[in-house]
Amino acid sequence: LNLITYGSDTVEKVDFSTEWQPLPDMSGWEKEGVKIGLASFRRFSGSSLVRFKTTSYLENITTFRHARSRGFFDAIFANEVGEITEGSISNIFFIKEKQLITPPVESGILPGITRKKIIACAHDSGVSLEEARISLADLDQFESAFVTNSVVEILPVMTIEHIQYRPSTAVSYTHLRAHET
Repeated sequence: LNLITYGSDTVEKVDFSTEWQPLPDMSGWEKEGVKIGLASFRRFSGSSLVRFKTTSYLENITTFRHARSRGFFDAIFANEVGEITEGSISNIFFIKEKQLITPPVESGILPGITRKKIIACAHDSGVSLEEARISLADLDQFESAFVTNSVVEILPVMTIEHIQYRPSTAVSYTHLRAHET
């Protein structure tokens, strides 16, 4: 929902702009996982807009629509030096040798609410977690991955483009979700 005002010195006209679409049927995604694509362009990690939810959301909207048109749940951005940052509607976590790894805010991400909760839950439950820079070339080095956002909470990742991931046996999504309150 956007409130748009018009006028040079005073508010002469006000409009509301709305856009919505129903959530897709997510049954099965929690067990099977989702397919993720890669965004078709890179983002600048130093942008002052990246770390905030603003009305300047065009990059995310176009990337999300393109991802869905290709059959993906979401698409992951890389920054100007080829580091994984976040999805158009999600944050991402990887699992390697029983450790959670997620890109740091400095790579150019919106520090999402659910991301923050997962980090806190990992610390509270003794799960090893590291915020680390992850290059595009590193994507095939991880055993598992999952994405988070406030609507879907946690969804395991089946693939990122052609790279296959398997459901985590090292970290329980249910365990993280149970500690999320």
